[in-house]
Amino acid sequence: MKQNHIGGFASFFLVLLLGLLLQSLQCSKRTNNIGQARKYSQDSISKAVMHKNKVFTEYEEMPKFPGGEDAIKKIVKENIRIPEKVAKAGVHGRIIISFVVMKNGFIDLEKDHVRYYNRLKDKSGNPCNDSTLIKLCEDEAYRVLTWIPRWIPGKQNGEPIDVKFSLPIVFGN
Repeated sequence: MKQNHIGGFASFFLVLLLGLLLQSLQCSKRTNNIGQARKYSQDSISKAVMHKNKVFTEYEEMPKFPGGEDAIKKIVKENIRIPEKVAKAGVHGRIIISFVVMKNGFIDLEKDHVRYYNRLKDKSGNPCNDSTLIKLCEDEAYRVLTWIPRWIPGKQNGEPIDVKFSLPIVFGN
């Protein structure tokens, strides 16, 4: 009888020990995942919109370009190069490029975070539907975006924040 009682106690103890061992392994796995998450966020520091950050579309203070609207227009005008195929086809109008001005004042140049809105027209004045010409204009708009220096970031509650911003890039007349 004592042997069964000791055997039951040993079984209980073994199950308890096994449970603690499994819990320890799960904690170790969670700690490893946290370490990987930290490594990921450190590796991603140069990416504009980190997963945890919120990008604002409503804010108290809009991002500002040093020198104002005239200065940004001047930079775009000085740096735009209309692709030859676009000029020959008579395509004109705008590509509106949407991007994020980050809380550090730099533009998020991650290609997946930049959006384009086609307002191009063909020489007859109809919306341009030629995907090759549109892509050439989008690539040029992105190239011009890379020339734009640091901004004064937008603010919410007095703190710098990431803000979505749109800028028209004009092609042709």
